[in-house]
Amino acid sequence: MVGAGAAGLGAADRLRQHDLEVTVVEARSRIGGRVWSNASLGATVDLGASWIHGVEDNPLSDLSDGADIDRVSTDYDSYAVRDRRGDLVSLDQVPPALLEVAEIEHEYAADAAALSPEATEEGDDLGGGDVVFPGGYVEVPEQLLSGYDVLLDTHVESVEVDSRATVRTASNDIEADAVLVTVPLGVLKARSIAFVPDLPEATWAAIDRLGMGLLNKVFLEFEDVFWDRDAHFLGHVGPSRDRFVQWVNLVPVTGRPILMAFNAGSAAEAIEELDDDQIVAEALETLRRMYPGELSTR
Repeated sequence: MVGAGAAGLGAADRLRQHDLEVTVVEARSRIGGRVWSNASLGATVDLGASWIHGVEDNPLSDLSDGADIDRVSTDYDSYAVRDRRGDLVSLDQVPPALLEVAEIEHEYAADAAALSPEATEEGDDLGGGDVVFPGGYVEVPEQLLSGYDVLLDTHVESVEVDSRATVRTASNDIEADAVLVTVPLGVLKARSIAFVPDLPEATWAAIDRLGMGLLNKVFLEFEDVFWDRDAHFLGHVGPSRDRFVQWVNLVPVTGRPILMAFNAGSAAEAIEELDDDQIVAEALETLRRMYPGELSTR
């Protein structure tokens, strides 16, 4: 198995249940893939995936229930929007551009103009509401770590298939009856792993055509709460259409004065060009407009 994200660990667990010997190889120093929990702020926050979207009939809910993992519900109707003067904006007066960014671009990690007209209609939504994890989303894939080996910090250079399969890494070769590759699309696009024999041309063409979104999160911790404490989400109607216009209040989740800002698509790409100090400065400038005279940083 190449890749210790949700797909790789889920497949490894299923194979283990069928009494097959499994080894998972992961390039990162952690498991989880897009699930990336971090406790450097003194509370655990998720740099990657945050929510179970729809808890009813969801296998992630089953895993969480089985391990008695703590969860906190999200109320999407709990929203406080402020303008550049710090005045509250009625939800029925929120500009359509802000709704487009918050409900489409942040949801699909791309500019609305770059999405297919059918993009927002695909798939069926699961019911029961959404939840987040005070202890970090990583608690969920950790439930799948049993009965097989996981090799971290192991970069795969090639996957070769003949009479048997061989996974070649920088340090050693691993032989197996079969290899299941569950690496991210970006790894495939970058041709970081060689395949022998090569993947079919049609497969590479499909990989190259698929688009990739970009969603950035910025976390800020403060000495105390100066924002709308009871609101789960904060919005900003300001000079920018799409930069630092939506914030998540993490007080209900972490119990600490932490805010998280979303930026997606071209806004996220622009922020990627800034260093950390510049990003924090822009984020704080937005918050000062939303809450004039009330901002104190840690």
